[in-house]
Amino acid sequence: MASGRSARRSSRPAAPLTALGLGVALAAAAAVSATLRADRTPSVEAGPVTPLPAVQVLRDGDLVFRRGRDLMAGIVLAQDDRARFSHVGMLLIDDGRPMVVHATPGEGQGPSGVLRESLQAFAAAELAAEVAVFRPPNLDPAAGAALRRYLEAQVGKPFDLGFVYSDDTTMYCTELVLKALRAGGVDLAPRLATVSAPTLREPAYSPDGLRRDALLSEIRDQP
Repeated sequence: MASGRSARRSSRPAAPLTALGLGVALAAAAAVSATLRADRTPSVEAGPVTPLPAVQVLRDGDLVFRRGRDLMAGIVLAQDDRARFSHVGMLLIDDGRPMVVHATPGEGQGPSGVLRESLQAFAAAELAAEVAVFRPPNLDPAAGAALRRYLEAQVGKPFDLGFVYSDDTTMYCTELVLKALRAGGVDLAPRLATVSAPTLREPAYSPDGLRRDALLSEIRDQP
């Protein structure tokens, strides 16, 4: 893949207390609020509203980013003042119906782990302050078929509470889509900055760190 950017960038450590808040949230969400700095109260306000593209425009492998409304979304957003989104999933088009495969710790009484649900459910107003679709590069039909096989094999796996990218037995949201892209021959992980925290075993990839990669293009087209 040609790019004007460096093939590798160094990890960006998160601010110590907010990063600690992220790590604690993964293991014990009830303790999160005590770890956040008073001047970094998480914001889940909506950004500029971008209408979702028409179904005819969407493809297998498109990335769907969501700015959530819950406490976990606020924790993720607090790691970076520039963050626009707190969660990401990948689209599969089933008989013209857009479905999202994503890894979630669960919201309210909802299920956790790697789920497959409609784009409509993923983008529901009670969950999402903002949703946008971005397209990765070089996803030809063969790549789309490969990432579809990968994603379908992950559905049902537990959520990765440790954010351990090197472990394939559990998944967090950015891990899932990065590994699906890699299965389709598009390996973006080496390009991305990471978030580090004392409670994380290894650096983690954030949804918005992926969203800001220059190889992704936001899809706004309407037919």
